[in-house]
Amino acid sequence: MERKRDKQINIRLRSDEYLKVHNLMEKSDLCLSEYVRKCILGKEIVTVYGIKEFLEGLNRIGNNLNQLTRKVNQGKIKELGDDLAQINHNLNTVFEKILKTI
Repeated sequence: MERKRDKQINIRLRSDEYLKVHNLMEKSDLCLSEYVRKCILGKEIVTVYGIKEFLEGLNRIGNNLNQLTRKVNQGKIKELGDDLAQINHNLNTVFEKILKTI
């Protein structure tokens, strides 16, 4: 199979330049090649700071929902009042943080 990108560009950077590029690349959640391509080809790079924390929070909430759903389906839980209230609160908290970030 033939590569779509068959040309290479090699550059040399000072340590401080490399660290700056590397930090910006990590914040963008892109691999180094994709980040540099977007930079030099004039494409806009949008970074949402704190997105990893949001995703972790959403993942925890999703896990809680899955556990509750399993227990309900197994007949182990008859009433979900307090658990659902806590999950609803967590979802609202994460949603508010997302809105503030945007």
